[in-house]
Amino acid sequence: MLLQQLLNGLITGVLYGIAALGLGFIYGIYFVPNMAHGAIFMFGAYIVLVVALKVNYFCAILVGIVSAAFIMVISDALVFKKLRKRLGDATSMMIASIGIEYVLITLAELIWTADPRDLPVPWQSNVTQIGKVFIAYHRIIILVVAIFTAILIHYLVQRTKFGKAMRACAQDMLAAKILGINTERLSLIVFAISGGLAALAGGLIGPIIMVYPTMGNNLLTKCFAIVILGGGMSIPGLMAGGIVLGLAEALTTQYISGQYADVASFLILVLVLIIRPSGFFGKTKPVKV
Repeated sequence: MLLQQLLNGLITGVLYGIAALGLGFIYGIYFVPNMAHGAIFMFGAYIVLVVALKVNYFCAILVGIVSAAFIMVISDALVFKKLRKRLGDATSMMIASIGIEYVLITLAELIWTADPRDLPVPWQSNVTQIGKVFIAYHRIIILVVAIFTAILIHYLVQRTKFGKAMRACAQDMLAAKILGINTERLSLIVFAISGGLAALAGGLIGPIIMVYPTMGNNLLTKCFAIVILGGGMSIPGLMAGGIVLGLAEALTTQYISGQYADVASFLILVLVLIIRPSGFFGKTKPVKV
């Protein structure tokens, strides 16, 4: 039973890590807590649900990623870009993201109602056994897709010119502009990637937890915790943070109660903040006084 819970925690954790990647990108570059991230996650899951019922699950995932990326690009072009030009601080941008969140949740309730819906997959009841551990086919797909996505994003950030531009903007946006980096174009791409990652996570977790308009609220809180644990834009750190939270929830559910799963996750967060405030892979920045 312990191995079963550890496996479930690992799979849930990598899914949390993928969801947190997009949030970490925006926070790491613009230092803005994007409160709309959970709503994008939810909206992506609904789009996957609608398309999956008419076409197939894998095509639905791709459509969900593109659609959520488009929503984030529009949000950046119409809202965040204007605030940046007016030198809006992180607080004003965070408040704007809360507005976007409420618009998306209300829109979802109007279109699909507030009733939870099941996101069916063709192999939903298929289970394989490895030793004494049982694992559903869908969870295997989650694990494979999550690992592939993490490797792909890590390569993008560390090995490409775009990734270097992202890291330069994260360190000093003004200096990046002086060096000739097109920060506005980079912004559109970053917001698109963030939305796509949120939709990917929503489409993968939909068959497990059901799809409903406020499904992203709890996940958003966990994503913020993972960003803190992982140290901002560090892809290994974000994935490690997600796995820690997933394992903590699984072990708490097994040995105490599922009611305290979230409490255990955030106790770990508090301990990490006390012991290592910069997170697992974050770097402490010197403060000039």
